[in-house]
Amino acid sequence: MKRIFALILSIVLIFFCSVSVFAADLARSLAAADALHELGLFSGTGTDDAGKPIYALEKPLSRQEAIALLVALLGKSDEARSGEWVTPFTDVADWAKPYVGYAYTNGLTSGISATKFGANDRVSAAQYITFLLGALGYRNGSDFTWNESWKFADTLGITAGEYRKANNESFLRGDVVIVSYNALFAAKKDGGKLVDGLSGNVLKSVKPTVEVNWKKVLNYPDPVPSESNPNGLMAHNIYSDPVLSNQSGRYTGFLIDFKADQAPKGTYWALCNWTMDTSSLAANGTITDGGGAYAGLQQNPSGPQSIMSFWEITYKDSAGTSHKVNAKRVYPATDHTNTFTGEGEGTNYIADYHWEPGKWYRMYLTCYNDAASGHTFVEQWFQDLSDNRWTKACTFDTGLENSCFIGAMSQFMENYDYETANMVRTFEYRNIYVRNAKTGTWESVTKSKLSIDTWWGNKKGTYAFGANSTSLYGITCGYGKDTAALNADISGTYTIQTTADPVVPSAK
Repeated sequence: MKRIFALILSIVLIFFCSVSVFAADLARSLAAADALHELGLFSGTGTDDAGKPIYALEKPLSRQEAIALLVALLGKSDEARSGEWVTPFTDVADWAKPYVGYAYTNGLTSGISATKFGANDRVSAAQYITFLLGALGYRNGSDFTWNESWKFADTLGITAGEYRKANNESFLRGDVVIVSYNALFAAKKDGGKLVDGLSGNVLKSVKPTVEVNWKKVLNYPDPVPSESNPNGLMAHNIYSDPVLSNQSGRYTGFLIDFKADQAPKGTYWALCNWTMDTSSLAANGTITDGGGAYAGLQQNPSGPQSIMSFWEITYKDSAGTSHKVNAKRVYPATDHTNTFTGEGEGTNYIADYHWEPGKWYRMYLTCYNDAASGHTFVEQWFQDLSDNRWTKACTFDTGLENSCFIGAMSQFMENYDYETANMVRTFEYRNIYVRNAKTGTWESVTKSKLSIDTWWGNKKGTYAFGANSTSLYGITCGYGKDTAALNADISGTYTIQTTADPVVPSAK
């Protein structure tokens, strides 16, 4: 195993004063500290009588201790300790001089005055996140502004909206372990990640589950008051458009993990929107409409359900004769395939699937050529990740030959019932994969653009979206006036790290 950039978080951080609360959630901090400890990267301040590490997560961090961590993140601890450095600072402890000297010499830090480093001053969120961004190659003044460095860190998945000026000074060891761990998986400015070279299997076995604190992401009223809605306004949709520039554009499989902590009725989570390749028809005619498809989960008035739909394809053959192609359900076996109209025409299957809010599920889509019919079939599966049980939802005969998935492979969360518009609804997406149609290999998708709809003029309420180290997330609350300006571009592109391999059911 190539040596990791020596994130030697095992530097014993001492000389702390006690504080009672911190910005990070205790459960997340413990998970991150345990993960780093299991990797041999963080030992804490000592051990208790049972030999377990003492993390002291409720205590602060000094500027000189923060610099020691910065140098460790860069993998330069040995170089720092073996070098001879000259600095103008008179307040740095002997143990910290190599780290501060290295960082100062290499332009990674400066003092608070000509001769003072502020070595024992407690480090703020803005300062420590600035140090982390520097370790990743980003620069204050060009890539971000240091006193609001968390805004840029949010886009990299290092932070997730937890920090702002109000809690800038409430930055403790509990925060340090989370953002330090997340920084391992963030994109460096020149490409790659700090974690490159560390065994992925080891990381996946200890990666902490990062739970989104929705009240910190969006300050919605709890409980949300009821209000009249005579104009039938809806809560905003949040869209996710994966960045597929490094993928082939032709796929035979798609995977996504999904969770909704808040899942009111009248909500649809489209976990994949794609287009079927219609080139077999286009070779002998002209496609005039259709080819799109979508699949996901819903909370309907009748309960939780799954859905998969195909738009009707219309085309004219070389003789000018018009034809229609509609996908047909073949599993569960039926003599009838449901049709729909409204925004267009097509066929779909909506089935009872008793998924639960607050639990992770995996959706798997696969397409293959059926030997008996000569057509391309599409299957939809779901896996309950709490017990790993797979459920086959449905199979459709697309009526196409030698087809596959193409297009954006995008997601959205939609409020479709105005009577539930004022309720809170959320999503999290992680472990997104596409299967290359040519090679059959799975390729991870680690970047996506999130945005909200501002063009309808029929929305109300507020919203928020972003990412942590492993998940894309979004939340809407349709209570009150619309907080988005009409036709405003409200979007951001976020990077996440995959945490699980693309495991799929073996049988068609």
